Amino acid sequence: MSEADVRMRIMSGAKAAFSRYGYHDTHVSHILDEAGIARATFYKYFPNKRQVFHDIVASIFRSLYDSIGDMLRDGDTETLGGRLRDSLELSYGIFLDNRGVIQVYLSEAFRLDPGLYAIWDDFERRTLRLFAEVLDNGIDSGAFRVVDTALVSRAMFLLFLQVPFWDVLLGGLVEIDMGSLANEMVKFVMFGISAE
Repeated sequence: MSEADVRMRIMSGAKAAFSRYGYHDTHVSHILDEAGIARATFYKYFPNKRQVFHDIVASIFRSLYDSIGDMLRDGDTETLGGRLRDSLELSYGIFLDNRGVIQVYLSEAFRLDPGLYAIWDDFERRTLRLFAEVLDNGIDSGAFRVVDTALVSRAMFLLFLQVPFWDVLLGGLVEIDMGSLANEMVKFVMFGISAE
């Protein structure tokens, strides 16, 4: 097995352990059991549980940003609604697939560790810049009305991540129609609540 495969196996086992036991109650022995590896193998790749948790969370938020960025930057403003919908559906799927770890991150680790908070801070800043860039391009092309892009970017960030947060992360729903959820968010941003 390659080093990358072993590292992924450890991270997968750690995801399961953190999701089951939480951050504080997870011990390296739990990760070893879930991953099916020896203690020495774990320490070859990670100095402690904090580092593996950090790497897992960083990987999740990197995937979220990359999926959003790739879809929103590619294409013209005429296809933005569809690309936005697709990026949201993919993002909600990433949240759902990593629900346990993200719940632990937000409830236990987020406030206690500046390094873990920095992951969220970086993700938020980069996503706000991306939204502002998309809005500026839409305004320049005439597809969007002139808006305060910094303000609207923050509103979009909250809408796209906080509203679904309740269903995907905290709602405990097992089956979520990601497509419908994404469609509603896009319709709200693109058309508001007007009947016209």
